Amino acid sequence: MSRPHELRQPLGVPAPLPPQLAEADFEALRALVHGLSGISLNDARRTLLEARLSRRLRATGKPNFADYLAWVAAGAAPEDEVRELLNCVTTNKTDFFREPHHFEFLRRTMFPELERRARAGAPKRLRMWSAACSSGEEAYTLAMCAREHFEGQGWDVQILATDIDTDVLARAKAGVYPAERLANLAPEALERHFLRGKGRWSEHFKVRPEVASLVSFERLNFVDSEWGLKTRFDAILCRNVVIYFDRRTQERLFRRLHARLGEEGYLMVGHSENLHFLGELFEALPSTVYRRRATTGAPAAPAPRAHRAETKSKAKAAPALHELEVGGVFASGSPSAVRARLSDSVAVGLFDPRANVGGLGLVLLPESVDGDSASQRFVARAMKRVIEAVAKRGGERRRLKATLVGAAGSSPPPARGSSTPSRTAAWIVKFLAQESIAVAQTRWSAETALEVLFQTHDGALRVRGVAGEAAARARRAERQYGDEIVPNTASAPASDSTAS
Repeated sequence: MSRPHELRQPLGVPAPLPPQLAEADFEALRALVHGLSGISLNDARRTLLEARLSRRLRATGKPNFADYLAWVAAGAAPEDEVRELLNCVTTNKTDFFREPHHFEFLRRTMFPELERRARAGAPKRLRMWSAACSSGEEAYTLAMCAREHFEGQGWDVQILATDIDTDVLARAKAGVYPAERLANLAPEALERHFLRGKGRWSEHFKVRPEVASLVSFERLNFVDSEWGLKTRFDAILCRNVVIYFDRRTQERLFRRLHARLGEEGYLMVGHSENLHFLGELFEALPSTVYRRRATTGAPAAPAPRAHRAETKSKAKAAPALHELEVGGVFASGSPSAVRARLSDSVAVGLFDPRANVGGLGLVLLPESVDGDSASQRFVARAMKRVIEAVAKRGGERRRLKATLVGAAGSSPPPARGSSTPSRTAAWIVKFLAQESIAVAQTRWSAETALEVLFQTHDGALRVRGVAGEAAARARRAERQYGDEIVPNTASAPASDSTAS
């Protein structure tokens, strides 16, 4: 559905695109961000980073990315600007009761354990830490679970919620969420834990004071030498965080988290993360839950020799799974599977059958990009990123075969005033024709949201429809992306802009 945007370009004037982040600038950004936060940036987020950092150029008056990055790297930028830079590179994807098995574990296992200890004389005390809490949904979910289980029984419940991004922390502290973010909550839970707004806020909900009082929000950078924490936690949730870190940074972080857990405390990580390489510190339980080992003894014994070769070969054969965000690109020649969920986006798979190298891009033409010229340039830039990513891994442009996947309404050609997915698909098809890249297959689905799984080493593709919360998350991610990839209309005279 089309959404109004506040400013439009004057008629006949092409909408400017964000400045382009050159390869050298992107490498400088990678090094700078890794040193400041431990985050390892990849090509998949380059388009989004261009748009976000363009705002920092305008805010600071720096003429280009190279000057801006050099200014920050030299230590000449104020601390507030360093924080703004880190706010630009962080990913904030979260939901209430995301990965619900963790909260079921708390209710069915950890909370009853604490009650048994309390009956044996331990204090009625619960401490939990939502590390990388984003906009607060995870922390408030912890508070709701604790309130439902312990309220009125004299328990001292405190939840710490931290993040490196000061913008999302401000939203988390406010505790106000649009109704769509709470769609997966049962009506009785919504009534018990939230207050509905009035008037223009009638489609928003605010966390009740009884819930908010259990949570304290603070800024914390995982790579800082001192965290300033004295508490030992019963549970730490550090989910979908270390996927942005290299192995060395992951290990350092997990060792520090181990030190902050109480005896037999639990650490919960994301579904694509694991701690198997730290078996001496953590005991693996089902569903990405790990229990702190009381001592740092030797890890579990290796598999018998007869099974090692078989285990090793299976590990090699299993493709590594990578999640792709809208606007992102991933390419590889080694066994890899890329998963993306889309609604208005179009998934573009490119594969070189001779080199067995492929890549997937998730392209979305924002509604704010008006006019044929700007649309063509935007899509061309996005497509060139996919081609360059595959070429870096050894693929040759002349041998590439394309696969296009889109949800309902994406099938080109578009009619005048047609939907965003149809416009996106049409410009992609036109670009591929101009570049003489053959389209091997297209999958224009009648489903409103899809999950795409593309294997980069053999070009295999699986597509299935998704609904419910998975579809809603895809639409929210696309809406956020479209809001951020907004052409710079700030310099346009006010008289030339019209509200719509």
